[in-house]
Amino acid sequence: MRSLSKLSFRLSKNDNKGYLFRSIFYDEKNNLLYTTQAPLTGDSYITKWNVNDGFKPIESAKICNVSTCSIDLDYNSKTLGIGDNKGSVIYMDANSLNKNKEINISELNVKTLKYYKGNLITGCADNSIRVLGNYSKSIFSLMNLIKILLFAFIINIGVLIHKDKKFGSFASSKIGSK
Repeated sequence: MRSLSKLSFRLSKNDNKGYLFRSIFYDEKNNLLYTTQAPLTGDSYITKWNVNDGFKPIESAKICNVSTCSIDLDYNSKTLGIGDNKGSVIYMDANSLNKNKEINISELNVKTLKYYKGNLITGCADNSIRVLGNYSKSIFSLMNLIKILLFAFIINIGVLIHKDKKFGSFASSKIGSK
């Protein structure tokens, strides 16, 4: 067995609390590593690491107030899905590490999760599998794109109707003046 690197997480250089790594995801497209870590009890954190720079931490953010169990990334929306020990799924933006949404889906741990075709499939300690939608903050998500296109279509129809009414009244006035 070969060890590539030993990662260590601390909130500050003076922090003596022992944080345990809970889950890991390697983003092979961007050469980034995402880890979740927490002490035995208390808040959990996510850290984004630069793999090309010898596993240097880029940034960290608080996830929630309990330990986490699993993590996965939806490449299309750049959304991380994270399962925790209180039965919640946390959606975070992979670029900024901002929390998009947190939803409780079970009374027991969300043990595993995986994105598949934009949906998040979860496996919980209550022996259930759930398929959840994705919660991204991206303005260009599929639903937002559909809403924008529908809005533009409705405005375009309104403009055409307005022009048609103007042209019709203009044509009527020209015909009536002859």
